[in-house]
Amino acid sequence: MDHVIILDPDPLALDDEVSNEMPEKPEDKLYCCQVCNMILVGFSKYTPGEQAEIIRKGRPTPKLENLFTNTSSGKKSFCSKQYDYHEWLTGCEQRCKLYCWPCLLFSERANPWTTSGISDVVNLSYSAKSHSTWDIHFDAMFKWKTFGETSPSIVEDDEESLDHNESDKFVKEEEIMKNREILKKLIRIVCFLSVHELCLSEQEGGDLIDPIDPTKYEAFISYVGKYDHFLASQLSCYKVLCSPNNLISSIASVVTKYIFDEVSQSSFVSMILDEVAEMDDAALISTIIRYTNMKGELVERFLNFRRVSSNREADSLFSLINENINTLDCASKLISISCDGGVVKTEEVFILQNKIRAICPNTCFLNYYEHQVSTVLAQSLSNIKECKLFFWTLNGLAMSFFKSKKLRDELDVLIRKKKPDASEFRWNFNGSLISNVYGIRQPLIDLFQSIVNHKDSWDFESVSASNWFLPKLANDLVFNFLLLLLGDVFERADVLSNNLVLNSANLDLCIQYVNKYTKFVRKKKDSFGFVYKEAIRHTRFCESTMKRKKNIGNTELFSVESCKNLFQLVFSNINIQLNSRFGDLWQTKVTSLFTDFESLKSNFKDKELSYFTYKEFFHWLSLLTELSVLRESKTLKKNQRETLEYLRSMELSSTFPQTTMLCELSMTLPIHVGKSTLKHVAGYIQTSSIKHRMSPMAILKIEKDFIYEISKNSKFYDKIIEEFSEKEPSIPLIYQS
Repeated sequence: MDHVIILDPDPLALDDEVSNEMPEKPEDKLYCCQVCNMILVGFSKYTPGEQAEIIRKGRPTPKLENLFTNTSSGKKSFCSKQYDYHEWLTGCEQRCKLYCWPCLLFSERANPWTTSGISDVVNLSYSAKSHSTWDIHFDAMFKWKTFGETSPSIVEDDEESLDHNESDKFVKEEEIMKNREILKKLIRIVCFLSVHELCLSEQEGGDLIDPIDPTKYEAFISYVGKYDHFLASQLSCYKVLCSPNNLISSIASVVTKYIFDEVSQSSFVSMILDEVAEMDDAALISTIIRYTNMKGELVERFLNFRRVSSNREADSLFSLINENINTLDCASKLISISCDGGVVKTEEVFILQNKIRAICPNTCFLNYYEHQVSTVLAQSLSNIKECKLFFWTLNGLAMSFFKSKKLRDELDVLIRKKKPDASEFRWNFNGSLISNVYGIRQPLIDLFQSIVNHKDSWDFESVSASNWFLPKLANDLVFNFLLLLLGDVFERADVLSNNLVLNSANLDLCIQYVNKYTKFVRKKKDSFGFVYKEAIRHTRFCESTMKRKKNIGNTELFSVESCKNLFQLVFSNINIQLNSRFGDLWQTKVTSLFTDFESLKSNFKDKELSYFTYKEFFHWLSLLTELSVLRESKTLKKNQRETLEYLRSMELSSTFPQTTMLCELSMTLPIHVGKSTLKHVAGYIQTSSIKHRMSPMAILKIEKDFIYEISKNSKFYDKIIEEFSEKEPSIPLIYQS
């Protein structure tokens, strides 16, 4: 969870003072809960071992059912989900109040979150947000996050208890111990800086640069040293350990190896590729892998960013996919690949699929549920010159209104003159935007014409936008042709995407939705005459073109042929995208056994399973027998995830191996909704500069939740230290046997 850092906030008045009366030993008095212990005893009174155990157990999160605030509209009770929103929030059942757990442990200055507690549920969000900006909270959070497993006292001299013959060995081990302890602290700090994008380098040059500026990093370390005397005292002797970028590389390498280990233990893997940015003469492609881990949880992991040729040929993308397959060693269990609409030329989509099937015969090509069909079509059609200009203009139009409230207000007035009951127009780019813009085309023309006629009343940006968009809407035949042609195609594509997400567990219903949309597209393909005549009618009889009506004839003769070619090219693109994304959907029908068991059991025979791509993974009769037993015992759950959780929890995976495998395969397919990593990738791309995107820091930022999970294991730090020791062999870090 991200935290705002403000070094010097204004202190708030405190309601209570912390009692100075502390028992001599914490064990002399035990209170009703750990929060009371921290308030009345104090974290510092515990021994290092007890402190480590308190940190390990984590913050208390009681339900606090009696915590509520009476308002004019009724009683507002505390919701336990607030614990998820604020990772530092804790509560005390006896006091029925909320506190800040890190501040209770480490803050030396009293504040309401450590003394009197918070009981105002109505203003809780505001109070929590305000508290998270205090410098004392930031200090406490940092100490909590970087609390060491081992006390610095372990490195104090104890030479009196050693034989003189072993003193040299002890000194050597002591130095290694100090180095390892310092490095563990630095690993936590580097992870913290990377996740929160602090101390980033500002140097110019190539993309593969040091992501963290060493000067800023050392300044941050000096600040942290004010609160960690062991770290501050030792860093002066080991300056070389202050370099953060070898640490980032080592952490990223270890995290990647953890992902590889999970993939090697999984039964199936899906691969998702997206073009996330254009970089000079290349396209930046992100790779995400999807699988179920040993706990039976569906996970998506970011693998890498890679450059491919900007010409988007099948060979360049195939090289990238083949590299990932060889790295993961997953050719035999790769069950699907999903790409967005821009990673490869539309005309080379099937060439790419044939190349992949040659090395991975069990692979299907499916639409990832996060890939909106309208967005995919827009990406694909952008390879056509006229369509690229059309989408660029449409995006610019939406952005102009999104940024200017005055434009939106004036447009609403014009719209309501014709439709008094019209709702407020939303300028979000989605499939319905095209048809909506077509519906308000005349009010847009009127608005832009008014702005052009009264330039003095408008700002420069609005006037410039009007000068650009007015000719497009009023005179441009191709723009209006595409506006009319793609409006309902894209709007229904959004409906299709929503239906596929909502009914992802019901494959038969998904296939029906796809067939319905495909049938609509085929019917639309026969409507060229109507679309062209409508486009001509709008551009011909618009007032701004009446003066040039005598020239329409020559333009019309030329436009019929050019628009017809464009029309055919657009639908050829759309058909290829639909076939490449949904053509293999029926081959996953075996996963419908959860929703349509009786039908499949009666209609399928063993030989008919040969039509399916995944036939090699299952023994049909054994699978039917297992599912029949589970259904008769009423333990077969409604969906694959719940069934797999049940089998794992009851240790029945080995008893029902075919069912377990079917659950894992179904969950791994990208058509089923899960926790999306693609959103984290998109967020990273939006907030990072181009020169940092190819750095190892990307995986630290995108996979921060996974890093937090694996960092609970002490072996995580040992592996990073081993990796780092290979980069810095001159530093004693490894114990000699």
